[in-house]
Amino acid sequence: MAAFRPAPANSSADIVAVKWGDTGFEAQLLLLEDVLEEHPDLDYIIGSAVAADAAVSLLRAQGLPDRISILADYFTHSTYRATRRGKVEAAPTDSPVLQGRVAVDRAVRALEGSLTLVQAGPAIQVVDQSNVDRVNIDTSLAPAWFRPTFEVKP
Repeated sequence: MAAFRPAPANSSADIVAVKWGDTGFEAQLLLLEDVLEEHPDLDYIIGSAVAADAAVSLLRAQGLPDRISILADYFTHSTYRATRRGKVEAAPTDSPVLQGRVAVDRAVRALEGSLTLVQAGPAIQVVDQSNVDRVNIDTSLAPAWFRPTFEVKP
């Protein structure tokens, strides 16, 4: 949020509410309900991908899906689907799958002593209605079959 605050200063936009809370869906939904009650004339809801998911549900339930726009500050499977359906205006991706590949490549090259490019990484891309069907989601999202496995060893 600190990085976002200066941007509206040079525009006609006003930040009317900032809410902090757990990133779970229900917690975000409750925060959004509070904001809409306090500020029913909002133009945008901007928040985490979970907040964007909650906003899609809340605005649909309240009959407001076409009046308030939603922006997410990171890219997930659900923000991808919501962007494709026109429910989320935009979300950025920094291509985390590609970042992982680059990190492994950098580590191998460092171990081999052939690392020449110290800093490397994909460009951040804003995904919106104009490009959602052209974005290579394989570099941004885990495959649908992927399930993380955790193991705790004493």
